[in-house]
Amino acid sequence: MHDPTEHPRIPKLVVSVVNYRSRLYLGNCLGRICPQARRSGYPVYVTDNHSCDDSVSGLAEEFPDVHLEQNEKNVGFGAAHNQVIAATRSQYVLVLNPDTLMTTDGIQKMLSFMDAHPWVGVLGAKLLNGDGSTQHSCRRFPSAATILLRGLGIERWLADAEITRRYFMLDLNHESTMEVDWVMGACMLLRRKALEQVGTFDEGYFLYYEDVDLCYRMWPDWKVVYYPHVTVLHHHLKQSHKLRHLRQFAVHVRSVCRFFHKYGLAPQRPAQGPAGNVARVTV
Repeated sequence: MHDPTEHPRIPKLVVSVVNYRSRLYLGNCLGRICPQARRSGYPVYVTDNHSCDDSVSGLAEEFPDVHLEQNEKNVGFGAAHNQVIAATRSQYVLVLNPDTLMTTDGIQKMLSFMDAHPWVGVLGAKLLNGDGSTQHSCRRFPSAATILLRGLGIERWLADAEITRRYFMLDLNHESTMEVDWVMGACMLLRRKALEQVGTFDEGYFLYYEDVDLCYRMWPDWKVVYYPHVTVLHHHLKQSHKLRHLRQFAVHVRSVCRFFHKYGLAPQRPAQGPAGNVARVTV
């Protein structure tokens, strides 16, 4: 059957950036991603979640080819990305944070991988901290014990403990392409066919855990893969720190509770996934 997303007038990829008061970062992010997208005719969408600052002022002049949508209220991370997913028909959607800087050939490398591995529903790049260290952006699904350790702020003293190493996948080589439970939503390449099957972001999450939830729903029909051959500098938490601390904590708790209510206190990735072996990757 003909795939409507492969129609010549429908772009293969759209880029979706959700902005919230990211004046110091958004321009740099677009300056890195727009030239890559423009060369291949991939549209870039910026959805502003009622920032109430000047982070999108002058955007049309500096980046005239960017599609800007300004929401009248902050609808949340997932809901804003869902607006772009619903309004487009591309084969792939690149979800990107405004506080990221992608390598200059990142889009094409990620697309080539997805084209070569049709059973992959979500592809995550390797995220780096400002000092160039690995951000450990691919992880196993959290358990109640994991969340408790992180919430109490004592994981730093338990960095070598089995529960910490397992959650952050420190027992594996983060320089290798591998199947993982989930990847962080700061940079996710999504296959539309997979989204049509499992659904888009759950808008019941305002912020946090919508990326974990989406990856959980991908399994076992699709695979989630970590792809370190594309690196993305990520100024982690620069978005969420703008919320007041108590409000941020409350939002995080609600998201955690929603995730565990849906999937249990110790969700596990299915043992079997769709056919395909990422170990054969040469892209």
